[in-house]
Amino acid sequence: MENQKQQLDKNLFRPADRTQEQGDVIARKSSTLLQDAVRSLRKNVFFMISLFLLIVIVLMSIFAPVVSDYTYKEQDLNRSLMGPRIPVLEDISFLGLSGKETKTFYGNNVQTAEMKANTQFDNQSDFITFDVVSEGDGSPNSAEVKATYDKYAAKGLEDEYFYFGTDRLGRDVWTRVWDGTRVSLLIAVAAALIDLVIGVAYGGIAAYYGGRVDNFMMRFLEVIIGIPNLVVVILMILILDPGIWAIIIALTITGWTSMARIVRGEVLKLKGHEFVLASRTLGAPNRKIIARHLIPNVMGLIIVNTMFSIPSAIFFEAFLSFIGLGLPSPAASLGTLINDGFKTLLTTPSLLVFPAVLISIIMIVFNILGDGLRDAFDPKIRK
Repeated sequence: MENQKQQLDKNLFRPADRTQEQGDVIARKSSTLLQDAVRSLRKNVFFMISLFLLIVIVLMSIFAPVVSDYTYKEQDLNRSLMGPRIPVLEDISFLGLSGKETKTFYGNNVQTAEMKANTQFDNQSDFITFDVVSEGDGSPNSAEVKATYDKYAAKGLEDEYFYFGTDRLGRDVWTRVWDGTRVSLLIAVAAALIDLVIGVAYGGIAAYYGGRVDNFMMRFLEVIIGIPNLVVVILMILILDPGIWAIIIALTITGWTSMARIVRGEVLKLKGHEFVLASRTLGAPNRKIIARHLIPNVMGLIIVNTMFSIPSAIFFEAFLSFIGLGLPSPAASLGTLINDGFKTLLTTPSLLVFPAVLISIIMIVFNILGDGLRDAFDPKIRK
């Protein structure tokens, strides 16, 4: 037996590598809350669709008025209240984007109904096409005729295209809608950012110092909250000169209060944690503890609240413009366009439909983005 052991080649053996046992293998790389949030947002289909729509709307609001053949204040009464007309889509009749106006007229006979149509369309019979639905039997309103009026041809604008039509003064609604979208987004984002800065600073300082400082600052905040927001905004707009900055200042007078209360509540929970005590022990100044330790830990909640405040500001600006306290003419915002469209709702509903649909899409998009960010930055549902 000893001879057999001596005959074995030592090169046939090697030490077992046990430096990495199967139980010690990390199945998933460690990640931060931000990385998990980004991964979660990418999997959220509705969030990505909303983000894409928002990017498209922002790009259109920036570049559409620039490349348009018309300006937002260019007037021409010859093209007043033209219907929407879009290339290619004008050939699809049921879309109603050919710029032609179709109405139904009744009479004792076909001739009477056609005479009513000629009178309605300024006696321009050369540009009216009649479609007899019922010839009638001589009784009142027994004859029915559909009259289609080609207003573009009647005005000599066969080569012109107004995608959203024109208003009463002949201004291109397409250009005004996108220019108004840019103004509304500018007002809302600026107001939200100012609310963010004031609210975060106010709430963070009140919560961190506590005691008399917190008591005094919160009583002042409650006084501001007790004043009706609409009253304050209307008074500020009436006092200041009409314009974009007047609306922004009016919206931020009381808009920062909700952000301040949210930040205060979160900072109160965080300031007793160990990392804050460690920073104090190492001699870090209070402003550094607030700016570098407390606020970043509340950043997820701040972002979500800001995303929800933007559509609220857009709606409030539209409301102010609708009641006549918005931008002065000829400047446009979505609120002023909706106000103008409301005046001609019965005759030209497209003037109201397009800005109303756009402002609805913007508000829905921001709310979906806010919901997605809220879920993504919530540490309780991390996977």
